Amino acid sequence: MSKCQKEKISNALIILNELRISQQEKIHFTTLKQKPYTYNDSTNYGLTKCITDYINMSGGLAVSINSTNRYRSYVGWTDKNIRLELGDIVAIFNEKFIHIEIRKKDNYQKLVRTKVIEEINKAGSFYFNAYSFQSFHDWFFLNLI
Repeated sequence: MSKCQKEKISNALIILNELRISQQEKIHFTTLKQKPYTYNDSTNYGLTKCITDYINMSGGLAVSINSTNRYRSYVGWTDKNIRLELGDIVAIFNEKFIHIEIRKKDNYQKLVRTKVIEEINKAGSFYFNAYSFQSFHDWFFLNLI
């Protein structure tokens, strides 16, 4: 990764941190200490936290989906290798439904997931594979704002 790319990623994370600070300033609990939080998109969990917080603090609704070790009536008990073919994050922003898949590794996409993506796009929703917060941030501004 070049120095320019690192600076670009850092800029998106700086924007996210500034958004969090501005949101905390709206809360009038002056007696409570605000817990400092530093965003990091180098892990799956960190990237998921960056994206869900960004959408939630921007006026949307985003939730992370964890479908492992759950009982599904049509499948039975699922384990860590079986999951619904939806994105890791499901969100609504500006009346648009968004599925976001977190991909920190260069892994392949299953044929089943490719078909689901086609159906999602056909229904007028959005599907995005997020490799970094900067790539998500750029895509978000191009497609949703």
